[in-house]
Amino acid sequence: MLHACQRLSNLFRHERTAAAMLFFFAAIAMILSNSGIAENYHRFWLSTFYFPLNDEHYSLGSPLQVINDGLMTLFFLLVGLELKREIIRGQFSDLKHLALPLFSALGGVIIPAIAFLMITWSTPTLWRGWAIPTATDIAFALGVFSLLSHRAIPSLKKCLVAIAIMDDILAILIIALFYSSGLNPASGFGLAICLLILFMLNKLKVSALTPYLLIGIAVWWFVHAIGIHATLSGILLSFFIPCRARPSSSDNHDTPLHRLEHRLQPIVNLIVLPLFALANAGLSFDGLKIEDLLTPLTLGVVVGLFLGKQLGVVFGSYFAVRMRFALLPENVTWSQFYGMALLTGVGFTMSLFIGQLAFAHEDQQQALRLGVIAGSLLSAVAGFLVLRKHHKHASS
Repeated sequence: MLHACQRLSNLFRHERTAAAMLFFFAAIAMILSNSGIAENYHRFWLSTFYFPLNDEHYSLGSPLQVINDGLMTLFFLLVGLELKREIIRGQFSDLKHLALPLFSALGGVIIPAIAFLMITWSTPTLWRGWAIPTATDIAFALGVFSLLSHRAIPSLKKCLVAIAIMDDILAILIIALFYSSGLNPASGFGLAICLLILFMLNKLKVSALTPYLLIGIAVWWFVHAIGIHATLSGILLSFFIPCRARPSSSDNHDTPLHRLEHRLQPIVNLIVLPLFALANAGLSFDGLKIEDLLTPLTLGVVVGLFLGKQLGVVFGSYFAVRMRFALLPENVTWSQFYGMALLTGVGFTMSLFIGQLAFAHEDQQQALRLGVIAGSLLSAVAGFLVLRKHHKHASS
């Protein structure tokens, strides 16, 4: 029985299995949202749950909030751990390799915003949505990449993770600066105290994971209370998980970071990502027409995601390489990098989230959803085809 459980755990660490589950549950969500039970499906995810305590009832939020603000923090913690490992000991330990995703992410935020504003320039009421096409949905972008052989271009996958994390951090900062009604400075002080404690635990070489995770819960609470997207706490916590082996261990890979990464993988792949897809991919096509793609808001989002993201990432990286600030990942050609750049146009959840903050009217929300679906789908299909083509050429 134990052996079977171990085999199941190893199966769900496999990236292609995780990607298949992600898209399977996304398909289930799409089917349900366009079926006869669509109303019940959407009502469930948006309903509020309460728990009783001392004759009072306290809100737990909606299932959608629990998944997007709570469980997805584990996903961001996992990708943050992977990024930290690469910064300390791997591909991004060279500053020139780390500079590449930074410049790429900056280009991938600036150019899509400009593209959106160019399309919507004649409609000033839509300018507020300029940030919608700036973010990458890490889960779905990695899911598409993982449909390729996981041994295909490992350094390119790491670059995609780094770019996606950086431009999602930029998107979260954009939300805080331009789409928040007001930040809570008292919670900011609490967050600073928590980060100081995490820093001291690291400096004191504490190798047990429990203290970091307990403080990590407080970090999540304060990030949420500040008014910033709570999943940022996962990335913040990952920066403080030690990447050094315990003094009593002879295994250089027996680090707190490696242990936590190993434990999180099956949880994220088996539970978090399928629930994320089931809750977020349920978009209705009821009443949508082909000509709706040509409305300014929809077209602005499509152009921003599909053209703006690829141009921004490629131009940002090309500038950095030409100026000798950065280097391309090892064994990666510009054609392969371009395929990866296309995948950064998979905006989906973060784009929908920013769109909900920018526009309240239902007609605008419908146009926004169509634009995000179309732009993300175009980016995913084009990126997959380009990467598969050039991987075959590289392998032959």
